[in-house]
Amino acid sequence: MENTTSIICETACSHEGSVKRLKKFIDFAGKNKIEYIQFQVWKKENISTENNPNFKKLSKLEINYKNWRKIINYSRKVFPRLKIICCIYEMETLKFCIANKINHFKLHASEVDNSDLLNLIRRKNLNLNLSVGSISDTRIKKALKKSNKNKTCLMYGLQLFPTDHKIINLSNITNIKKKFKVHVGYQDHTNPKNILSNILPLVSIGQGSRFIEKHITDIRSIKRTDSEAAFTIQEFKKFLKIYRATLESLFSDKKKFNLAVNKYIKYYKKVVVAKKNIKKNEKFSKKNLSLKWAKTLKKSLNKVDHLIGKISKKNYIKDQIIIF
Repeated sequence: MENTTSIICETACSHEGSVKRLKKFIDFAGKNKIEYIQFQVWKKENISTENNPNFKKLSKLEINYKNWRKIINYSRKVFPRLKIICCIYEMETLKFCIANKINHFKLHASEVDNSDLLNLIRRKNLNLNLSVGSISDTRIKKALKKSNKNKTCLMYGLQLFPTDHKIINLSNITNIKKKFKVHVGYQDHTNPKNILSNILPLVSIGQGSRFIEKHITDIRSIKRTDSEAAFTIQEFKKFLKIYRATLESLFSDKKKFNLAVNKYIKYYKKVVVAKKNIKKNEKFSKKNLSLKWAKTLKKSLNKVDHLIGKISKKNYIKDQIIIF
């Protein structure tokens, strides 16, 4: 069995509009061999009205297309193995990302019913992570009809700044996977100060999670955007160690595993010994044979029944290993 789970380092808006800060997150993901980095690409006027209470905040968080090109090119040049996922919310940005050769997208739960986005992603044969943590089965089914199922992963999880672990219901990952016959991933938004923020993503691997998405921030005390559920760089490093150690346990090397099994068998294996002194030409029976732990010899036996009724070819003293 091979591991099929990958980590997504979700930058969201933790960059606060700073290209420099975003590059720091890219550097972290690339140097620590994380498989994916996720950007949220948008234009504020395309996703929000000016009378929205958050419009001014969006103005501070926005990165323009020119800088997004630089960011994408930087990531590809410095870390060519780091795959990019772009979370988008409207058609103009989707087309911009496609023009910049992005082939993997995430759609927020707000876009599950957005036929235009779903249809274009399907027509272009692009990869899609679709957020469905709060979406009904009926709506998921309709969205999948507009998607390429072979290239779609349903991302399970709720973002409640942070999300209480008691309401997550991780078993839904298995339920969704069985019900819709597609890959399912887990987007974790639990309190990063709680140990469960490290544990729950690992539990999701056992549920069959294709992706584990974790937010990143640099300094939580500053309370940057989305920091309530984000790992700092140091916390993310710690999580990666635990995650990779878990994978080593779940998907051990077959050759090493077999060697370990053989070693363990030798450790607990009992061998046939003389229960009492046995003379040459005496018949072996359960009265004079026993199974005990002893130093195993190359030709030693571990089953008494194989010897019952046979004739001893030599003298044995009590507890001597029987060779036959």
